[in-house]
Amino acid sequence: MPAKSSRDSAAASPLVFVETQDTPLTETQKEFNRLVKQLQTARERGQKMRAKLDNQIEIINREIIPLLSECMKEEIIHLVAIHEARKNIKISSRRQELLDQYLLDQCPTPDDVESYVPTEFIDKLCSMRHELFPELEDMEDEEDEEKSEPASVQDLIREAKEYAATQGLDLDLSDIPTNIHPVELVHIINERLDAAMMESFFKKAFDKIPAQKKRKKRKPTEKQLERQRLEREAEEAKSRNLKSLYKQLAKALHPDLEQDPTAKAHREDWMKRLTSAYSSGNLHEMLIIEMEWLGEEAVNLAHAAEEKLKVYCHVLKEQVAEMRQNNRHIPYEPQYHRLQEISRTLSGFAIGSHISSKASIKFIKSRTESLAQQNIILQQHGTEARKILNRLAEEQARVDQYSFFLPF
Repeated sequence: MPAKSSRDSAAASPLVFVETQDTPLTETQKEFNRLVKQLQTARERGQKMRAKLDNQIEIINREIIPLLSECMKEEIIHLVAIHEARKNIKISSRRQELLDQYLLDQCPTPDDVESYVPTEFIDKLCSMRHELFPELEDMEDEEDEEKSEPASVQDLIREAKEYAATQGLDLDLSDIPTNIHPVELVHIINERLDAAMMESFFKKAFDKIPAQKKRKKRKPTEKQLERQRLEREAEEAKSRNLKSLYKQLAKALHPDLEQDPTAKAHREDWMKRLTSAYSSGNLHEMLIIEMEWLGEEAVNLAHAAEEKLKVYCHVLKEQVAEMRQNNRHIPYEPQYHRLQEISRTLSGFAIGSHISSKASIKFIKSRTESLAQQNIILQQHGTEARKILNRLAEEQARVDQYSFFLPF
């Protein structure tokens, strides 16, 4: 019952039992193969996700950022031009109010554009905002003081636990990685709070049922007892003496046993990992190294005892769960924060968040050209500029649900 080696086929999994006509696979071996396949699939999905996100980052830096920068420059010029035109062109007070509201709705904050436009454009924006909405500037200054530092992951976890304690809820956040993005963390906290509230609700409802009506606790079935026994045995095997396992592997993986330079270097890498895992008491990593060695030594894996395979299956299950969890957190890693920022910006243009879309790029270019043409007209303060102001006031009126008649 040979096992495929990673040296036999680059495309094959490094740890796979092969069934033959004379030697069918045991259930544990089948489970081992399934878990190895799941682990490889999860690893490949993570690699594909990173490659896709890296490609989007490259597109952002090469194509999107320069386009957005030019578009935002024209946006700021456009808002300033509207503000200046409305002061120099005579229009009704009602239109003035609508244009005020339009500028308030459309005017970005300096924080929104500081990474896209030069300082001179931010100064123009700040000057206009201060002139139009001095009270808004004061409010934002107060908010900035209150939010001088964003809430850290530790702060969010602490606040969530404090809230759960006030509600009498059991909230476990011990498995949250330290590098998780705050947005993803808030989503996880909300989900777990909802689950804890439901569990608390049903527990209280069950406690109110008279004792005689409560269902008696069933005795575990033979299958459940067998499962519990296997889990205990796996845990006992997993917790076997670190020193004993280290000695066994150090002897088997010693680089001096190899004469081939490539194989010798490979064993040296194994020994470094093994020593590091042993020093930190990491049994999980030591078992992974043992599995790799068994897989690469071809027939060694086929001769692995059934109980040892059960331990490996237990380790593989943990690896699969951990890798799937890590895959879910990939988009929220710090190096991809820019993608979320750009997606929100593109959503503001009402073109969705597909940053690699040719339609999005075409839209930004078209909008930039349109704004540039309007800005030239607005700066002349002529009849055509008045038409633009009237059109913008009418659009704002429709937004404010005055679409049938405007008392101009």
